[in-house]
Amino acid sequence: MDDSPETRSRYLRLVSLLWPDDTTTPTLLTDRAHHDESDQVRTTASEGLARLRWLATEIV
Repeated sequence: MDDSPETRSRYLRLVSLLWPDDTTTPTLLTDRAHHDESDQVRTTASEGLARLRWLATEIV
């Protein structure tokens, strides 16, 4: 299994795009944003969280 920062970032991006309403998505993204050793993965996770916040404000 490829465990590179690029691959982990891609997976996080897909999770945030495909399953934004899943209850585990914010937890996963928050964990990776705070605890991943890669700056790239932390940035991707933070961007995913920002997207979830944006989606939450856009839903009427």
